[in-house]
Amino acid sequence: MFNGLRKTWLFSLLGRLTIFFVLFSLLLLFLYIIGNYQEFLDSSQFLLLKLLEIISLFGAICGMYYIFFLFFIALLEKKILILRFILTILIIILCSILFTGIKFLSSWFTF
Repeated sequence: MFNGLRKTWLFSLLGRLTIFFVLFSLLLLFLYIIGNYQEFLDSSQFLLLKLLEIISLFGAICGMYYIFFLFFIALLEKKILILRFILTILIIILCSILFTGIKFLSSWFTF
């Protein structure tokens, strides 16, 4: 009944969205760091911080849904995808650290 669960569109979508949000948040972090050295406008830096905050939150939420979906697959199919578990947990930790760090930085730079 659940043999093809890993081939469903939801499983694929959650995995790809998680990777997309992590890569996009790393790109925004890179742009923010480069913008500090190249003296971007304060409004541009604030926009990058807000976008990074939102994208890292979405990445953590998608990662949590993906972990629950992996756990569901492990229970039903009796097959544990350990590498995906580990990578998704690392992604959730990275996005959570980015989110809390950006919230801390945003509290310093209120306009």
